[in-house]
Amino acid sequence: MKFFRIGDHVKKVSGDSDVGKTGEIVAVRYNAKGEIILSVQTKAVEWTRTLRIATPSWPSEDCVIIEKS
Repeated sequence: MKFFRIGDHVKKVSGDSDVGKTGEIVAVRYNAKGEIILSVQTKAVEWTRTLRIATPSWPSEDCVIIEKS
């Protein structure tokens, strides 16, 4: 079992999308099935000429910790 904390840096290694992206955990939540869902702040991306921070939600089983906080 993996233990995730806010501030840990993770990389998405499997799943349907975002594979290979990295980011910092900003929230740890649970879905209705009791699975851990990570809200991850990724790099700022340009969107309509402004920079926005992307905060996708990834299942924890699709992520590995690359740096502990």
